[in-house]
Amino acid sequence: MHAKQLIDPKHFPVAYFSTGRQYTPFRPGCTPIGLFTVCQASAALAFILVKDSSSQEYHSQFEKLLNTVCTLYDNLCDHYQIVMRSASELRPWESMRVSFELWSAFSKQYVEIGHISVSGEYFSKRLLIAYQATNERAFPSVISGTVLSVPRLLGCLLEQNPDKFVIPPKVIEHMPTNYSSL
Repeated sequence: MHAKQLIDPKHFPVAYFSTGRQYTPFRPGCTPIGLFTVCQASAALAFILVKDSSSQEYHSQFEKLLNTVCTLYDNLCDHYQIVMRSASELRPWESMRVSFELWSAFSKQYVEIGHISVSGEYFSKRLLIAYQATNERAFPSVISGTVLSVPRLLGCLLEQNPDKFVIPPKVIEHMPTNYSSL
């Protein structure tokens, strides 16, 4: 939407949150693991543009998004972990990545359910998203991520009770009252 566009500096920060389909190609040689390796998933996504990556606003927008996502997971799960990825685990466009993980009883490991990435000017330079600074055009910095992948979340929640289907209590709290008797 903002590719090859000049954004008015007074409109920053620009923040978008959406839900929809996310497509991830299946990697050849990878073993399919049910809901954890689906190619098409419903997901909640975030995309934030901030003027300068060294500004206080950039850091406060990251913290605000991180706190919002933590609140979301607090309301959905009894236990999750937040992991700051090491440099070797980062993708080429990321300068930092914070992952949200749930335990998979089947895999006997934590599975990434969502993440937030700090990308600096990587995307805006490539997509020519700019704003007018004092005497030149500048590129905004990007904070983005998949806040929640529904199939991965469901996979972990369903594995919590392998004997029968049990809706987790934290999910029941957010359901209409006529479903809470299930």
